[in-house]
Amino acid sequence: MVKINLVNKSTVQIQQGPTISETGEVILSRDELLKQAGLRIFIMLIFPISLYLYEDYFLIPDMNAAINARSKELTELKAYNQKREPSVSEIKKYGDEKIKIERKIEILNKIARERGREMALHKFFQKAVPDKTWLTEYNYDQARDRITIKGSSFFASDIPKLRQEIQSDVMFKSVEVGAQKEGKFQGQSTEDFEMMINLEKINEPTP
Repeated sequence: MVKINLVNKSTVQIQQGPTISETGEVILSRDELLKQAGLRIFIMLIFPISLYLYEDYFLIPDMNAAINARSKELTELKAYNQKREPSVSEIKKYGDEKIKIERKIEILNKIARERGREMALHKFFQKAVPDKTWLTEYNYDQARDRITIKGSSFFASDIPKLRQEIQSDVMFKSVEVGAQKEGKFQGQSTEDFEMMINLEKINEPTP
């Protein structure tokens, strides 16, 4: 057992060291007590100080290095995306221009088909109308794909023949004969007629 006794006449003094009493007990001097207290305080403080130094000189620099490396990667990725942005814009612009050009080509093709069909229609009626029959009115409605014709014939039997010619041609979808009535042309009797003809549709350009 260690017993602290700063003043005791019955003890034998040992210079600058612990005192041993007559009973064999070790009595610490003031200086020894302060040394041991200081040692304990040093041991208690050394761990947090060491942890602080480890964090400050090893852990934190490693973390900062990792953060810097990550920031560098993000910066490089951002720069790469910025370099690619004009290319992406050009591709999109090219795609838009391509769509516009294709749209124009489709419109031009439709106009060409319409003009080609108009010529084909004129040729058809020139050939299909009987010799003693003639047209007095020809109306072509492109928006509705519909033709209305009016005419006269010296022979009423030529009107069903003309209708049959129209029905048998692939350009036409259907034909209806309107009211027929008697007429006069240069003093001769005629059969006046009207027909409504529906055409097969031409494909519209894609919007």
